[in-house]
Amino acid sequence: MDLPLIGTRLQRLCWADEADAAAISAKLSALAFLHDIGKANRGFQARSNADAPHVGHIDELAWVFSVRHGAEAVCDRLYGRLGLDRVAAWLPSDNPGLFHAVFAHHGRPWVLGGGGRQADDGDASAQWWDGPDDPMAKLAPMRAAFDTWFGNALADASPLPDHAAFEHAFAGLLMLADWLGSNPSPDFFPFDEGRPEDRMAFAQARSSVVLSATGPDARPARAAACRVGASFAQAFAQPGRPPFVARPIQAETARHCARLLVLEAETGSGKTEAALWRYCELFRQGVVDGLYSALPTRVAATQIFERVKRCRDNVFPPHQRPAVVLAVPGQMRVDEAEGTRLPDFGVQWSDDGDRAARWAAEHPKRYLATPIAVGTIDQALLGAVRVKHAHLRAVSLLNKLLVVDEVHASDAYMERLLANLLRFHVGAGGHALLLSATLGAGARARLLGGRGWFAGEIVGQGKAKLVAASAALNELHAAHRTWSRSARVYRAGGQAPEIQQILGL
Repeated sequence: MDLPLIGTRLQRLCWADEADAAAISAKLSALAFLHDIGKANRGFQARSNADAPHVGHIDELAWVFSVRHGAEAVCDRLYGRLGLDRVAAWLPSDNPGLFHAVFAHHGRPWVLGGGGRQADDGDASAQWWDGPDDPMAKLAPMRAAFDTWFGNALADASPLPDHAAFEHAFAGLLMLADWLGSNPSPDFFPFDEGRPEDRMAFAQARSSVVLSATGPDARPARAAACRVGASFAQAFAQPGRPPFVARPIQAETARHCARLLVLEAETGSGKTEAALWRYCELFRQGVVDGLYSALPTRVAATQIFERVKRCRDNVFPPHQRPAVVLAVPGQMRVDEAEGTRLPDFGVQWSDDGDRAARWAAEHPKRYLATPIAVGTIDQALLGAVRVKHAHLRAVSLLNKLLVVDEVHASDAYMERLLANLLRFHVGAGGHALLLSATLGAGARARLLGGRGWFAGEIVGQGKAKLVAASAALNELHAAHRTWSRSARVYRAGGQAPEIQQILGL
């Protein structure tokens, strides 16, 4: 949450005041520290032997926290070993959603019931019983680090916010952090090789480098863009062509204060340039950290990719340009470089460019974590359906301007998914711009007015118009925050360290 926009988005989702943000951040860091405690189980530890059977750490830990036979005694020992009673004080006993989110960091929720993927009783209990190589004993160093690094947070028993959208966002942020923090390459977080150095200090130093290199920390790129200060004509300059002048609707699109806009204009009227110029202005103002341009087809995405790259080159100085990723599965492309998947799941790039800047492009689930991406609409909509890593996709969009081109091409199912995604994205403080030449009034109303939003101001008429969602959602959110503060007062009777650092907490 030290990254300004990520922190602001999470703070908004949990309806927290500025004064509460630091304490919430510290507690989320402590929760994130626990994400891999399941690796202490006997079977997982035995995997250092290449011939050992494959035993995981999520389902095996889920058994510990289930109500199945033999699990309660193991759970009590785990609570005692790590002092988890201090963590339990932060969470509602009937629905500790944030605790469940910690163990969904591989992309899907764990299973605490009696079926599904959860390990069998016998298999799971065998991984945790005491005796030789007692798993609980192996957690002793972790308890020491837990108490040392998060002592202040653990001493504060005040509850964490209990809001579903906040829990979903935390789950996605932890997935992103786990991907980054689990990368042992020299450019990320190499193994300590037994050195006794303070791993937290190492993680803090590396995280600032990694976050900047891979894109989540946009502050260096923003400073560079502000130094250039490109005008509209400079942003879209092309050799041999006269300078462009912003049309009134393009200028209004860039400066409008609404977080959700629909730009309706005929084909060839400059909607793409309007969207890119809005991104440039919002980015330099610190309102967004990146851009995802979503199109209905792979061909359209490939065509727009070149235009986005050209604008990026004009707005940012050489050597400080954020990468532009083509977010189309099956085509691994970053700027001018192309990648090829290797048999060992590695990637061979066509040149020797910055590998860290291309990290997000090496797997579709990470596409949206890149600073600038152009791809198909499905990559964004997968953040609004119940599929693996949906949370990662949705939270990776939160600090970006989401541009949906040719939004009229969506069928009823896609439109409903998009409306749900926009509700989460804009409700967290994110920005979105929908582009269309032929959007009907009904679809526009559903996209702008679903679930308490209302179509509001209309700028321009005829061939080009800009429709903004009204401020009703902002006012409703402010009322909820006021009510939440009052309710708290009334109820009170008053008148892997890498994971925590990558989270920016």
